[in-house]
Amino acid sequence: MCCAAICIATVPGMSACGNGGKTLKDEYTVKYDLNYDGAPSRTVSYQAGLLPVDWNATRDGYELTGWFTDKACTSEYNFYKRIQSDVTLYASWKKQSDKVTVTFDGNCYGKEKDTAVQVDKGGKIKEKLAPDVDKVGFDFVGWYKDKAGTQKFDFENDTVNDDLRLYAKYVYDDSVEREKDGTPVYEDTRINLWIAGDVVGDRIKYINEIVDRFNAEYEGKITVNATSSLLNQNTYSMRFYESSSKSGIPSSYYPVADIYDLAGITYDPAAWYEGMSAETYFEDRMYNVPIVAGIPHLVYNKELMEEYNGNGAMPNSYTQFSELLKKAYNAEKANNSAFRAIVMGNSWGNQIITSHASFLQNDAEYYRYENGNYVNKWSEDVGGQNALAAFDNLYSLFGKDGECGGEFLTSGHNDADIVSKVGSGDAFMGVCSFPGQAAKIVRNGKIGVLPLSGLFSNGENKELIPAYTMGLGFYKAKNLTNTELAACAVFADYFTKHSYLLARGGWYPVYKAALTDKGFTETEFQSLKFMADFFEDIGDPENFIAMYGHPNRRTIAESTANDFLVPFLQGDGKNSSDLRDALAKSLPGNLAY
Repeated sequence: MCCAAICIATVPGMSACGNGGKTLKDEYTVKYDLNYDGAPSRTVSYQAGLLPVDWNATRDGYELTGWFTDKACTSEYNFYKRIQSDVTLYASWKKQSDKVTVTFDGNCYGKEKDTAVQVDKGGKIKEKLAPDVDKVGFDFVGWYKDKAGTQKFDFENDTVNDDLRLYAKYVYDDSVEREKDGTPVYEDTRINLWIAGDVVGDRIKYINEIVDRFNAEYEGKITVNATSSLLNQNTYSMRFYESSSKSGIPSSYYPVADIYDLAGITYDPAAWYEGMSAETYFEDRMYNVPIVAGIPHLVYNKELMEEYNGNGAMPNSYTQFSELLKKAYNAEKANNSAFRAIVMGNSWGNQIITSHASFLQNDAEYYRYENGNYVNKWSEDVGGQNALAAFDNLYSLFGKDGECGGEFLTSGHNDADIVSKVGSGDAFMGVCSFPGQAAKIVRNGKIGVLPLSGLFSNGENKELIPAYTMGLGFYKAKNLTNTELAACAVFADYFTKHSYLLARGGWYPVYKAALTDKGFTETEFQSLKFMADFFEDIGDPENFIAMYGHPNRRTIAESTANDFLVPFLQGDGKNSSDLRDALAKSLPGNLAY
């Protein structure tokens, strides 16, 4: 019987069959040599038969191209081969190319966010890296080196040696008939304007007056139908409302710049007051045309001011203001137990505007828009202290046990009640959320007006005054032609420039030129003459600041006021730290959209 020879490795060092006479071990070492002067090496032990790790080593200014079994890097190592011997591996390096950044600019006045890519310096850009862009009423032409679109970028041949910004270029499509100069042709073009339900009384009359003037000037070309009844969503593109309730809905509203471009109208964001127009933005794009704003202000009893402030300068900080209020309250309450130093009503405007003022002036806004993000900073050390100061100052003025002798009126009081209390002497001062009582104030003669500056803070932002904006949005109505959309922009431009006519209703024009228009300064309306003076008293428009546009802006303001601040003012004021912490946790959640 023939026997097969069997080799068995019984002790270390014995030869094993099938291994070419090499010595078998339980484990082997792999030495990773980084293969450049002064480089460290790395040695790793592996069990016999395992796959070694393809180490992703790094070196400044270089990229790793592989591991080799020879120092000259001619024989690449196979990491799919199981280890059966000790081995030294040598790194192969390729010097990294210098990188440059190419930014694709949609050239649409802040189109969402620019797209940036990095490419090798001296290399080319793959055209597929460019984002898809579109613009209503336009055809995309290509990417250009200059904003004016005169130097087209050639993806096949152009190389990039420095950081580069490329601009999208568009041309009008054929959806709108145009004159030779590009102006749209309007022939009996009819468009609809919806006025939101919270715009009432004479203010609707004033809007209709602007509409009538426009229709007369554009007779035979464009006709605007204005109504408070939204009869058909599909035919009403223009919508006039409080900007905070509709801004930040790109899926439903066109960017202002795109519709202005469609009509060939110059769009310049600097033409509006920056602070008041903030509410009309979402991220970096304007979605409402800013028309007018409501600006809160102080009213005071002139006789009491003379008695307790004499001929001294008006207070311009929280400390000066609170001392004046306490002085008047301590003297007057002995003769009139109902007397309050300062009062605020519980209308929506008073709750939202006044509470926001406290945080705004103390540099602790509900949220900010920074570096492309909406953020709340109350959980940070400085932001938390600022928010706490806002709570405490607010309570000292209007809290139930506040030291300034103020009161938050909770039984349906509005601006008219505030003016009456101040005029009668039952209150020294009051906060009005909207200048709608201007005519009554002027006729009264006993009441003066002060800006809200300095009421809540001693800090560097004490001059800031909160505002809320009424804007005109371009809704994406389904049954509108591009010619009709362009006509909407023509009316919006006209509405903006004649917005001074709405000042009779207490609204402050956001468009800068409207305040210097002869229609305002040399108006035939007596009511506008005293409003011009009134506006000077309520503050510098450069200090009027609306909350930055956000889809949940109104929800944030309402929930903050109703769920936190109103109960706080009605309590003992001792839980400001807990309240700040609770709000700091809730606000970031509300910033999601």
